[in-house]
Amino acid sequence: MPIHLEKYFNRVGYKGSTTVSVETLKGIHAAQVFSIPFENLTVHESHNINNPNSFIQLDEDALFKKLVVNKRGGYCHENNELLALVLTQLGFQVDRLAARVLTAPNLPITHKLLLVTIGAQQWIADAGFGRYGLFEPIPLALNQETNQYSDRFRLIQENKKYVLQVTENNNWKNLYEFTTNTVNSVDFELMNYYVSHHPDSIFVKNRITVILRPEGRIILNNYNLKIIHHGQETSMTLQDDAYLETLKKYFGIELPKE
Repeated sequence: MPIHLEKYFNRVGYKGSTTVSVETLKGIHAAQVFSIPFENLTVHESHNINNPNSFIQLDEDALFKKLVVNKRGGYCHENNELLALVLTQLGFQVDRLAARVLTAPNLPITHKLLLVTIGAQQWIADAGFGRYGLFEPIPLALNQETNQYSDRFRLIQENKKYVLQVTENNNWKNLYEFTTNTVNSVDFELMNYYVSHHPDSIFVKNRITVILRPEGRIILNNYNLKIIHHGQETSMTLQDDAYLETLKKYFGIELPKE
């Protein structure tokens, strides 16, 4: 079934244009990342842990129910697929790409991102990269720095691949590498299963929740809460009884105690 656009726009608080334009693309992208958190908590729910038959569903109905109706978040395969479905329904040309994350060594290609074409210009959209996620799409152009609130991004080329970078402590940090080859849905199913089941996956090892704000980001990694406000970081370690309340307060996620 098609995405119920009015309910989606209410969920993300978007009230702008719906015509195919760069302005619309940027507005919807920003609205989603400010409203729908990056999170992998489903992987750690009791009925999913160590259950090889449990899958995070990526179809339209499942994504709409989880991210819009139930007001949860998701990781890249969920958040970016929802964004792709919305943009496609509005008439945008959207291609799904895959990337290798570079923030740790020897990681497989598992990250999902989007290539959006508007006229003669192409844009990289990514509403599901968590800690270093984009606020808005960036042009698919090499060595062009893009300022987004307190962050600065650019694309460079290495080994015939695009590499997304962000500045951290005045240095450029590699985030992930990719090509513009379109990836089929069946390949994303394999990636989705790996990141949610393989014991080496960071998402299996950790509970991660991130929400972007115009003034920064809020990151909850297991019991470690980090609030980034205009470049200044505040960190604290939560106690058990504060974890669920923190999810509700900062990320709008309400989970049962069990």
